[in-house]
Amino acid sequence: MAAVSSKKTTQSPPAKKLRGAMKRIPVTSSQDFPKVFTLAGGLVGFQYMPGKHPDSSFYIYLLPVGRRREAWKQFDVGEKGVAFQQLHPYSSGLKRPLLAKGTLTPWNPQKLKQAPPKLQRRAKNRTVLEVGFSIMPSHHAPKGKPSLLQKGIGTALLKELELQAKQKGVSLLAATVETHNEKSQRLLEKNGFVRVGGSVLKVQFGMAPHLHVYYYYKEL
Repeated sequence: MAAVSSKKTTQSPPAKKLRGAMKRIPVTSSQDFPKVFTLAGGLVGFQYMPGKHPDSSFYIYLLPVGRRREAWKQFDVGEKGVAFQQLHPYSSGLKRPLLAKGTLTPWNPQKLKQAPPKLQRRAKNRTVLEVGFSIMPSHHAPKGKPSLLQKGIGTALLKELELQAKQKGVSLLAATVETHNEKSQRLLEKNGFVRVGGSVLKVQFGMAPHLHVYYYYKEL
């Protein structure tokens, strides 16, 4: 658990409404949120959880900075605000709802063989990180109101994943999206990912034995 300084800190200026999703605002002295910004009229921040091994996934979680439910109203979380606590009960994210999560997972040789030939050629002798992302389904807005995806959370998460990949020295990202998931496809294409073809993947767990997906990539 990250420690919070007990020393009195200088009060930061109030956060202004952002046009871009990723401007740093120094509003807290806590290490809980190395980066915080305004989104959908509220203050949110990222927490990072690196994998234990070089070939394991790197996790990013997007959470409201405020701990009280009054600070969550603009995110339409309702009474469901313990998703992050359930995932990580001893984390500093205790009592906050999980708005979105993302992963960066290194490709292994088997994963590369499943990709379309065009992407295989591009990825040859390079480190590839696969981007995974999800907006928490329990936080979807009621009918007639903008969803969290429409409020910019998906774009903010992708931009942070790209930044973390660059810091790791990686210049090629990949993503797989189910063929019926048009919202995720639009989100990737909006953020510069290029579709290179489709494939049918074998599924070890789940009701369907195969998964129909599109492959995307992005050069950083």
